[in-house]
Amino acid sequence: MRFRNFLLISLIFLSGCIGVDYFDDPIVDPILSISSTKTSILIGESFEIETTFTNEYGVVESVPITWQSSNVAIAAIVEDKILGVSSGQATIFANYKEILSNGIEITVVGNLNEVATVEITLPDNFNTQLNEGQTVQLTASSFNIEGTKLEREEIAWMSSNDNIASINDTGLLQAISIGTTNITASIDGVTSAPLGFSIGAQVRTGTFQGVGGYKVSGSVLLEVNGDGDLKVVLSEDFEADIALGTFIYLSNSTSGIPTRSGGLELGEITSNGGVAYTVSDVGLNDYQYVVVLCKPASLTFGFSEPK
Repeated sequence: MRFRNFLLISLIFLSGCIGVDYFDDPIVDPILSISSTKTSILIGESFEIETTFTNEYGVVESVPITWQSSNVAIAAIVEDKILGVSSGQATIFANYKEILSNGIEITVVGNLNEVATVEITLPDNFNTQLNEGQTVQLTASSFNIEGTKLEREEIAWMSSNDNIASINDTGLLQAISIGTTNITASIDGVTSAPLGFSIGAQVRTGTFQGVGGYKVSGSVLLEVNGDGDLKVVLSEDFEADIALGTFIYLSNSTSGIPTRSGGLELGEITSNGGVAYTVSDVGLNDYQYVVVLCKPASLTFGFSEPK
C-alpha cells in the first residue's frame, strides 16, 4: 500500500499540480452513471449499456452491477444486456450497493413504421432562457429506428410546471414566472427527451468549498448576457491552492475523473482573485457545479453549487 501511494504521488508531481497529496479520506460522493449511443431497438434486439462507477476517492473502478427496468414487459435485462420485448418505452437503471444511476429511456419498436424517437426543435434566434411573458413556438418531429422522418400530426405537449411556463396543443410556449420547467412532446405514445427552460432571472450564484484538505474559497456568479452567452465570474476574493495544471470546469459531478472527461473546461487558474469566462451554446442550468480541478491528476480541489 505504501509503495502504491508513493508511486501515485510521484506520478502526480511529475505531471503537474505540485503539492497534490494522496488522501485516504473520502473526498466525494460515489457516482454510478450509465450511457448509451442507442436509445431505440427492435423487438428481439439486445445491446449493452456502458457503466462508469467513481468511488469516494474520485477513482473509477469496476464493480458488479444489478439492473432495473421500469417495465420488463417492454425492455428486460438478460445476461447484462437490454432486450427489446414489446413496443413501448421503459427506463433502465443500474444499481450498486444502493447507489442508483441516472436513467436511460429505451424505446422498443416492432417495425420501421413505428415511432422510435421524438425531437423538439426551437426556432433559430431562440434559446432555453426566456423572460417572463415571452412566447416561443416549438415544433416536434418523429423518426423511425433508422432515422427516417415520419409524418405524424397528433402531438401531445406537456410542461412539468405549468405555473412557470405553459404550452398549448399547438406547441406555443408561454413563459409565466421565474423558475425552471421541462417540456416534452409525445407522438404515438413515444415521449421526447425533456427540454429544460429557465424563466426570468438569468443568474446563479454560489460559494466555493474545498475538499480533501485543499483550500478553495470565494464565490462565483453565472449569468446569461444579452447575446445569450454564459458568463462565469469568480469573485475578487477567490482563493485556491493553485499550482501548475489547476483549471476551472463546469461539471455535473464533483468527482475529478467525470469532470475532466465530461465537464466543460473554462481555463487555467494561475493566480487568485477575480476572473471571468464567457462560453457560447451553454445554458444557465446545463451544469450543476463549478469545479476547481487539478487536471493532470483529475483531482478536485474544491467546488461550488450555484443556485
